[in-house]
Amino acid sequence: MTGERMREILSLLMEATEPLSAQVIMDTMKDNGQPLGINTVYSIIKQLNEFFRLFFDEDIIITIRKRGFMINKTFFEDGQIQFLLDSLYYNRDLSEEDKDSLSQLLLKLVGRTQEDRLIINDLSSVYHVSDSLMTKLTTILHAIDQEKNIAFEYVNYVIEHDRPREVASTRGYQGTRYVVSPYRILLDHNHYYLIGCFLGRKNQLSMYRIDRMRKCQSTKGAFIELREQYDMDEYINQSFNMFVNGRLIDLDIVFHEALLRDIVSRFGEDMTMTKLQDHYYRAEIKEVLNSQGLKMWLMQHGSLVRVEGPVDLKETLIEELQKSLSGYGIENL
Repeated sequence: MTGERMREILSLLMEATEPLSAQVIMDTMKDNGQPLGINTVYSIIKQLNEFFRLFFDEDIIITIRKRGFMINKTFFEDGQIQFLLDSLYYNRDLSEEDKDSLSQLLLKLVGRTQEDRLIINDLSSVYHVSDSLMTKLTTILHAIDQEKNIAFEYVNYVIEHDRPREVASTRGYQGTRYVVSPYRILLDHNHYYLIGCFLGRKNQLSMYRIDRMRKCQSTKGAFIELREQYDMDEYINQSFNMFVNGRLIDLDIVFHEALLRDIVSRFGEDMTMTKLQDHYYRAEIKEVLNSQGLKMWLMQHGSLVRVEGPVDLKETLIEELQKSLSGYGIENL
């Protein structure tokens, strides 16, 4: 009963936009079917402060003289809770149900006054996601902890009536059914990946995007243990982070001043720049990873950036650009 009263009084204070007197709290609690005396109100507020002092090292509820009690400390700063809510809104892998349940949990820790300051988007997504990512993550984490296999279908697509339609891949262990001994979950660019041993290839590691799994559940069968046979970090470096791995080079580029912020944002401030004509600069940047991601970044800016060195990178980009032109029916210029 005391715990229920503590929850109710805390909820009243968090919903309030101005201080609440002990009398108002008593009257509201009575209307809610939980009558209590004024000494009980003071006692519960003291208990709430003692409990939350474990987290905040200060009272969460303060007394405003001649006005009443009010929340003094929020669980999150405005920027923190806004970031968390936006992370839900912009995540394409979460279903509407995932977004709604997680946002409701977060907003329970937000007072009315703070909530009024937040920008709360419509959590429905233009991307329809049928499965709950939260449920799949929970299933997989439990399976990893208990060393149990998981079974799922994996997404593929066919084109029907000029549109893609989702179907189950038929490359599984048993037709459309994949059975995997799970080892590790990784997050990259807002997508979760699972590393494990696919029972159709028992002597090697495999990787799957979790948002592409359907009907994921734990299943019976012998758990295949390969982790001691692999350097997991090296496996990740070789196959998971293909866009960021490569040898270090000294990058020499000419770029338009419109890209200055992008250049500094990507490579930092430790570089040498020389001003050229017509709003162009030359930058010499030490120890840059010569990766596929770097090449794509350079090409996406078109004529605003040009590689001067190293020569092999320059030649690779010229070759890639010529391939792109041939795709448009334009041969080497």
